[in-house]
Amino acid sequence: MFYHLTRNFTTKTYRNVGLTYLWEAIFMFSFTVYVSIIGAIMLFLGFFSFVSATYHHESRSWIVGLMVAGMALVIFGIVTLPKDWHNQLSTQKARSSQSTKKASLAPHPQNMVFDGGAKKRAAAHQQLNEQATRKQLATSYQSMGKLTFNSNQKTYVLTITDSGYTKAMVYLKAHPNQAKQIKWSDSVASFEKTSRSIKKTLGPGYQLIIKDHLPKLTTLLTLKDGKPVQNFVK
Repeated sequence: MFYHLTRNFTTKTYRNVGLTYLWEAIFMFSFTVYVSIIGAIMLFLGFFSFVSATYHHESRSWIVGLMVAGMALVIFGIVTLPKDWHNQLSTQKARSSQSTKKASLAPHPQNMVFDGGAKKRAAAHQQLNEQATRKQLATSYQSMGKLTFNSNQKTYVLTITDSGYTKAMVYLKAHPNQAKQIKWSDSVASFEKTSRSIKKTLGPGYQLIIKDHLPKLTTLLTLKDGKPVQNFVK
């Protein structure tokens, strides 16, 4: 929010400064034109007054002063006018360039809508993949247990229902030194392979949890990204 406030303040400041320079350029240009016109009128009147005074043998000193002043104003306009015109054009070009730059940097509403739509489509596609993975795992482990999925926690849970497997786990819990005889390491390796497949399909961060009633519901194994992070056999 502070960034946007600062940016708006800076933009308004540059806009005000640009307007100030533009009005100054217009004023100087108009003033120069006005002075040049006055000088030309003075020179024109002085010339005819000089001719008339010469014809009537009148004093011409003040007329000469008028003509000199008019000539000075005309020369001032001739010297200054191109410079003021150039400054005015430069100011207008600078304002036009600044406006074009700000317009190009401003986020386009269509781009924002497109980005939002792309994110929604990606999220929807991920959800479809998650559900497809759940169905595939449920089919693969249907004889072994019941599989559920928590999308918020990105966790697949397999709850064992196979009585033979449950008896083996009850025995293993009571006799953890018999893990090799029951081939618990083979089960762990199989679940690791499944966890790696989940990561390959959905990306990192998904868990696979194996639970069983021993007789209380107990977590046997927790895996994430193909690696076990918790094993009930110490």
